[in-house]
Amino acid sequence: MNTVEARLQDWILADAESQDLIDTNARIVTFAAALYAEYEPTRGPHPDFWQRLEAWLDNVADETDQKALFRLVPHLLFIGPREFDSLYRVAYRDTFVRWLIDLLALDVRAPDLDAQIVAAVAGTWFCPITDSMRINAFYKLNRLVGRDLRPDWRSLAQFGSEDKLRCFMKDESISRLVLLEDFVGTGSQIYDAIQFAGHLTPSVPILVVPLVMCPGAMGTIQTLETQYPHVTISPALTLREDDFISDPPTPNELPLFADIRRIAVATFASLKTGLSTKELSQLYEPLGFGSTGGLVVLYSNCPDNTLPLVHRTSDDWHPLFPRASRL
Repeated sequence: MNTVEARLQDWILADAESQDLIDTNARIVTFAAALYAEYEPTRGPHPDFWQRLEAWLDNVADETDQKALFRLVPHLLFIGPREFDSLYRVAYRDTFVRWLIDLLALDVRAPDLDAQIVAAVAGTWFCPITDSMRINAFYKLNRLVGRDLRPDWRSLAQFGSEDKLRCFMKDESISRLVLLEDFVGTGSQIYDAIQFAGHLTPSVPILVVPLVMCPGAMGTIQTLETQYPHVTISPALTLREDDFISDPPTPNELPLFADIRRIAVATFASLKTGLSTKELSQLYEPLGFGSTGGLVVLYSNCPDNTLPLVHRTSDDWHPLFPRASRL
C-alpha cells in the first residue's frame, strides 16, 4: 500500500461522501498505470507519480483542500503518446484531406481520388510551428515521404531569410503549406509565425492545424484568418470551455472547480518562493498563462496554460507534473 492510499483510508472512514473518494482513487490508479508513467520530464531519477502526489497534497495543510486536490487529478486531461499518434492521423487524414478536397474542388466520388491526393501531397510542405511539435512522428505515422528540411516557423519568423524561403518553395514546386502545432492555449505563441508565413506566401494557401486547441485561442485565430484570407486554421481537437477553471466561471462549472480556483489564488505566493527573476516572469497568473485555467498535461510537457499549482516548482511547492520550462 502506498502512503496516499493509507491517507485515503483515513479519509474514507471520516468522510460521509467516501464513495466519491473511492471512485476518484480507482480512476487515479488506472490513469497512473496507463498514462502517468509516460510523462517525459519525470523519467529517470525523479520521484514516481505516487511520491509526487503525496508531496503535492502536502503542499496544503488543510485536509479539505487536500481532498479537493486529490479529486482534481482525474479531471486532468493527460494526452499520452498513443493519443498523439491518433491526433497525427486525424490531422492528416481528416483535417488536411478535407481542406485539400475543398481547396482543389476534388470529386470525392472519383475512382482515382486517392491518386489525386497523393499527387497533391507532393506539392505540399508540412512543417511545425514550434520545436515542440514532433513533425517526424507526424510524417512516420501518416507514411508521408517529404522533404528533408522541415523547419519550425517560429524560428524562421525570428531568423529566416524571406528571399531564401521564397526561392526554396519555388525550386521545390511547393504550392501549399501546412503548419502544425501540438498544443495552442491562447494563440499568442503561434501568432508571429503565422503572420510571417501569411506575409511571405500571399499566393500559397496555408493550413494551420493545432493538434489540441483551447477555446480561448478562437479570437486570435479569427483575427489571423481575417488578416490573411489564404490562411485556414483548423484544429484536430478543440477542448470544451467547461473543462477549464476560468475566471469568471462558466455557467456549468463543477463545484470542485470553485474550490480549486480558491486554492490556486490562496497558494500562489508559495509558488514564487526561491524563484529567479526569469522564473518569476514565466509564472504568469494563478490560473496560468492568459488566465486560461487549463487542466491539460501533455506527455512531453505540461503547458503553461495549465494551472501553475499542477506544474510549477518552488522552494515551497512540489508539483504533480513538473514543467520543463524554457529558461
